Amino acid sequence: MVVLEFGSLAGKGGWRSDFPLSTGRQEYRLEMRGMGQCHPMLLVRLRTFLEWQQREGSEIDALLPTDPAVCAHLAEMRVFTDVAASLDQSIGKGIRGMRAVVPMTTVTDAAEIERLAEAAVGALEAVPGRVGRLANPLHMAISELGDNAVSHGRNDLGVRVACDVDPSAHEIRLAIGDLGGFGETHRTNNRGAV
Repeated sequence: MVVLEFGSLAGKGGWRSDFPLSTGRQEYRLEMRGMGQCHPMLLVRLRTFLEWQQREGSEIDALLPTDPAVCAHLAEMRVFTDVAASLDQSIGKGIRGMRAVVPMTTVTDAAEIERLAEAAVGALEAVPGRVGRLANPLHMAISELGDNAVSHGRNDLGVRVACDVDPSAHEIRLAIGDLGGFGETHRTNNRGAV
């Protein structure tokens, strides 16, 4: 069994060391009990890893964060929705910290990107506080960067988009990830934050 451990600094090791995209069936344990709040790019990479390994027939056992706010964030961002993973606890809603603007979404073409950008504007404008003023820049970022990802990073798993907001900090965080279009070379493209 391969154990992948994630603490409060999860995501610092890069794509290949954090979430290996190896071929063939493996058994994985995701040790996330020490994980703190994390950027949507880490969640995009985690979701890509889960789908990749599911396709390979791997078994995944996840020990979820002990922090209820982090578990609530994972649930709201839909990281484990519709993937075959054994979770050590239910991942329900609870304490709110970060708020999903675009929960984990997989897209495959420019029309889907544009619909997602429109939906993100509505979701962001519904958030109390001053973050609504960032709706137009968010639309532009999702449209332009997402179109680039689906045009140049085509792969059979699609492109993942996730965005959250911290209303108290007046900040949004956006992640768009693809596997690149380079055959056997697997990478992710953190295409910026708004």
